[in-house]
Amino acid sequence: MADAEAPIIGGIVSSIEGTAFVRSPDGQVRRLEEGDTVKAGDVIITDPSSSVEIDCSVESPFIVPEDTEFLATEECFSFEGDASENEIADETIAAVAEALESGGDLLDVLDATAAGGASGNNGHTFIRLGRIVLALSDGSTATEEELLAVLEDVLGQADLLEQLPALVSIIGEYTIVEGDTSGAFVVLLNQAPESVGSDITVTLNYSGVAQDGTDFNGVASVVIPAGSNATTFTIDTIDDALAEGAETFTISIGAISDTNFVTIDADPDASSVTNTIVDEPNAGPEDTALVSITGEYTIVEGETSGEFTVVVNQAAEDVASDITVALVYSGVAEDGTDFTGVAEVTIAAGTNSTTFSIDTIDDALAEGSESLVISIGEITDTNFEAIAADPAASSVTNTIVDEPNAGPEDTALVSIAGEYTIVEGETSGEFTVAI
Repeated sequence: MADAEAPIIGGIVSSIEGTAFVRSPDGQVRRLEEGDTVKAGDVIITDPSSSVEIDCSVESPFIVPEDTEFLATEECFSFEGDASENEIADETIAAVAEALESGGDLLDVLDATAAGGASGNNGHTFIRLGRIVLALSDGSTATEEELLAVLEDVLGQADLLEQLPALVSIIGEYTIVEGDTSGAFVVLLNQAPESVGSDITVTLNYSGVAQDGTDFNGVASVVIPAGSNATTFTIDTIDDALAEGAETFTISIGAISDTNFVTIDADPDASSVTNTIVDEPNAGPEDTALVSITGEYTIVEGETSGEFTVVVNQAAEDVASDITVALVYSGVAEDGTDFTGVAEVTIAAGTNSTTFSIDTIDDALAEGSESLVISIGEITDTNFEAIAADPAASSVTNTIVDEPNAGPEDTALVSIAGEYTIVEGETSGEFTVAI
């Protein structure tokens, strides 16, 4: 036979006055409703005008009073002993109050079982006072401060009960296409809105591959306004032409400025969220790096041109790897006959431009002016989402001209060959005229 399933150690919320919440051991906070189950390890949170009664199937239910955070333990749901051993009568309360005023010893006045410190008790880590429960801090003995807190609540004299640390968490993890705005991030306080009497400022810190100001515009801080326990914000990402792939960034809760609670801190289980920025699936014009060429010259044949410059319109630091640009030639002048073309140039990593020049070829032909067009051809690159020749500066037109004063190397010579002894009446051999 299979083992019986272990029973859940807990109780049922039998009634609620006002608004109350419960925080589970994993940090999740939800509003309590009648009929809900409260288990060992849950923290019951009441605001200044609420209380919760929990039926734990023992002799009497217990009440968590207003403005309290109460940690429910297994012992709360398995309390033994009769009412006479575990409740303090009205006259005892009066006696305790008198002892407090006179500086007497509370443990001498209170019933030993209720105090939890006398021999023969069950060592409970909480006190029943009427039907009110307070978790103790030392596991066995009620201190005067803890008892005073209970008594003050019962007598209606408490101004503020000591609370467990208030925790601030952040929720929201997204994959964001660069240039878009993220979904809403929620910064949440695990306290009732009514307990937030003044604004709480939460600083936000950023880390990860994506950089604030380059890949996104970070929000420095957010404010949980008085009367609320949450706020939201979004992150605008920055569109660029870089082929960056997936970049993560983490938003963490930093310093918290607050005057509402004794202690407040980032929830260690929910203090940060990690998001991912991705490139656009289809790069648009704004994502395209443009390569241009400048330099137009009139070149005397036989000479070298001035420098041509090939530029990519992106920051040098964004060129992480070489960019290769093929050059295409057209016009009247011909590569290999009138000039010696450069097949391709490389924009080196860490730069955004390169230069080259063209050597022209001297000949004796009277060619006049010959045009030479240099255009940007195929571009090989891995730095950017898209890359193309700048349509407004994708080519340059140059002119190769003859030398104004022809030198010996530019002079065509005409020669004749053929010398014979010819018998009269006969025809000579052939004479050859050559240039």
